[in-house]
Amino acid sequence: MEILSFKYVFIIITTLVIGLFIYYLSLTIKSFPHDTMTNTNLPQKIHKGKIARVGGAIVVLSILFTNFFFNSEKIYLILFTFFPILMIALMEDLNIPINAKLRMLFIVISSCLAIFLFSINFEHANISLIDEVLLSNYYISILVTIIMISAIVNAFNFIDGLNGLMSSITILILVCFAYVSFSKNYSEIFWICSVIVSVYIVLFFFNFPKSLFFFGDTGAYFSGFSIAIIALFLSSEKDFTPFYQLAVCTYPTIEVIFSFFRKTIYEDQSPMEPDNKHLHIMLNTLLSKKNISQSNPLASLIIFSIYAVYLYIVNLNIENQDNLIFIILFFLISYVFAYIKIRKIINKY
Repeated sequence: MEILSFKYVFIIITTLVIGLFIYYLSLTIKSFPHDTMTNTNLPQKIHKGKIARVGGAIVVLSILFTNFFFNSEKIYLILFTFFPILMIALMEDLNIPINAKLRMLFIVISSCLAIFLFSINFEHANISLIDEVLLSNYYISILVTIIMISAIVNAFNFIDGLNGLMSSITILILVCFAYVSFSKNYSEIFWICSVIVSVYIVLFFFNFPKSLFFFGDTGAYFSGFSIAIIALFLSSEKDFTPFYQLAVCTYPTIEVIFSFFRKTIYEDQSPMEPDNKHLHIMLNTLLSKKNISQSNPLASLIIFSIYAVYLYIVNLNIENQDNLIFIILFFLISYVFAYIKIRKIINKY
């Protein structure tokens, strides 16, 4: 227990030192390029002023440096397979525009690397028709896995926009995965979750209630990528229904799927183009129009609180697939209802 406690203290101190150092550099070095600051002209941006998008780089460096001492092979492989995404994410965080299709290509490359280096693929939905007809085919299983990883990676980029929202959702999901890993005695998966969640908890306070820096595309993409890989690790164990992983990741998953259909069908625009009509952004807009102070962190807090209660209910039903399906559907209906209601109210202003 003392050794374990020392490990967490070391992770926290390492993250603090790296975070403060990079934040200090972004403030004091005159040659620190303005391109690393937020472009407030983009439609999905709701912040004002110049804030460095260095949080994602701090996450990756903190995990990499920490792992030099604890030497987890799987953490090294997660970082290695993330590298193609890291290249394009860092360029975006430097405000070097990257074509959306090129971004997706690099996400697919990272997904393929993870699938083959970890020897993981989604082959068990616990629904006989899907398992026997679709996922029993190796190539279909690989394709489904690539789509799943790519969707989750993009989903976390979609929910990144309010102070502390993306990082807090990351923390909630990883705590759930750590809990089930601990209860099932998956010691290595538990350690991976613990390392990543410790880093995000430390950096959360740099991002909430006021943002000293943003996580940027690097931070959002790494959250989604690592969570997708950990979900596949758990799925490969086959000790419980994979609907648990889906239930835990419901909010970002619904956000990316709903946004895709909203843009392509209702708004007749490319699903890859950013906009300001995501649920969390509209909630912030609604609170702002009602002249509620600190609408940005308050919107994050509202979503975080609702999702925390939802995940508590999910974790009470880990072994019950029917209940999990019902819980997921209830969340989906609630999400759509809340979205339509908030959008109608905003349109009245």
